[in-house]
Amino acid sequence: MTHHPSERLRGLPPQQEIMNRDAANVVAERLRHGELPVIAPKFIFRTPMWVHHRTAALCTPRYVRKWNEILPQGTSVTQVVEVVNNLPSTSPPSAHGALRYLDLDVIMALSLSWTRTQSPMVEIEQRQLFKWMGYSDLTKAPYDELKCSLKRMENSQIAIYQEGSDPARISPFRLIDGVSFREDIHSRGSPLIISTTLNRVWEAALAASDWQAVDIIGYARLVRDHRMIGLARVIYLYLASWRKPDGTFEVPMWSIRERFAQVRPDGSLKYHDPFNASGMLMKALTVLHRSGVVTLDDVRPKGIHTKILLTGRFVRVEDPDRGARQQWLIAPGMWSDGQAKIVENDSDSAKESVDSPSPVEPPAPTHDPMAELAKVRLVKEVRRLKRLVPVSKKAWDIAIADGWTDSNLKNLLVVVLWMHGDGRIRDPAAFAASELANKEASAYAGPALSLAHDLAAIQAWVRSPTGPLYDPQEQVEDLNKDDA
Repeated sequence: MTHHPSERLRGLPPQQEIMNRDAANVVAERLRHGELPVIAPKFIFRTPMWVHHRTAALCTPRYVRKWNEILPQGTSVTQVVEVVNNLPSTSPPSAHGALRYLDLDVIMALSLSWTRTQSPMVEIEQRQLFKWMGYSDLTKAPYDELKCSLKRMENSQIAIYQEGSDPARISPFRLIDGVSFREDIHSRGSPLIISTTLNRVWEAALAASDWQAVDIIGYARLVRDHRMIGLARVIYLYLASWRKPDGTFEVPMWSIRERFAQVRPDGSLKYHDPFNASGMLMKALTVLHRSGVVTLDDVRPKGIHTKILLTGRFVRVEDPDRGARQQWLIAPGMWSDGQAKIVENDSDSAKESVDSPSPVEPPAPTHDPMAELAKVRLVKEVRRLKRLVPVSKKAWDIAIADGWTDSNLKNLLVVVLWMHGDGRIRDPAAFAASELANKEASAYAGPALSLAHDLAAIQAWVRSPTGPLYDPQEQVEDLNKDDA
């Protein structure tokens, strides 16, 4: 038995006739409750095919993941997802390898366009796409990586099936069909316009009621605030696929373990306890719990018994622009005639068109002299610390491209110098280079830093007369503060 989504399209009427009223009603209801819902095929939410970019780069040309699943009748089966991408590896950024977390961000943004226009054909300026994806600072958006992401999804063949299925009945499909880029020479700055078409599996999922709605505002917050923990976004969507009408969810912990526990290349678990505090699965659940997009009743289940449930509730995430712009509402039945209806609310602000700026676009920044001063000071301190730990410029550049901020780098350098002074490492530069190459930036920020090191002792030392940032006129600074 295969699970190829496009098989459900055979013999169906045209798109606008298969768009069902249930989806329109759900979208309208979510909008009235302050969410910005995105409709997408459920397999996007439930299939473990999105991986960290470093892992993805090694999966050439094929990525395979297996997991156990219990069918409604109680039978256990092994499900398989295969992603084949024959594009060759090039110098970074590259479109080769498996599907990455960035690809998931892109496909969610494209699904937002589909939800708003009911058309699988998407034509959008790339800066607008980044806003839909949750990027608040477009100067830091990964423009080159976006092109590679679209090319990768265009060339990746996906097959989802039960192990042991007849190969003749397994029909791979793509997420998007074709992609092109052009400059809009008639607009200021000649912005790049992206044109692509979502695969027919989107229409098939809607026709078969095999779709799911998720709040893109909550998703965008995770992109903005926890970009390096991509697994948190994957699990957020998985929890959304279990969401009940009242916003609560009950998810078997074994199903999370099966899909998202870290595995070695041979398929074995990296940790005996998949919810080990050092593993990415536990870190992702902790990010979800602390980010405010969901409330989790238990983020540290004891054991991995199949009857343990992860329970919680989705939280309405405030749209930064909600008070400044006209909300658009989709009326029930809007898809039956192919027309997007705009329903005005009680505000006096101007009406927003379907193609207006993203609801997740943040408000214009206000001038904050203290924050600017803190940023300047941070940059100077990082430069000072780099002189004490002479890592190669290439290593720094790669780390910054991987998401390391000045705050992460400062924390790393201070910890390295502390450990060197304590006699635990002999070569600070070599140790720092190894940390940059093998660890996530999150290891030197927030809870992970607090758990790994004695911050109180480091804070007292870093600006003491023997510390690297000693200044008699300054007070001890919190090493572990968040990025400005």
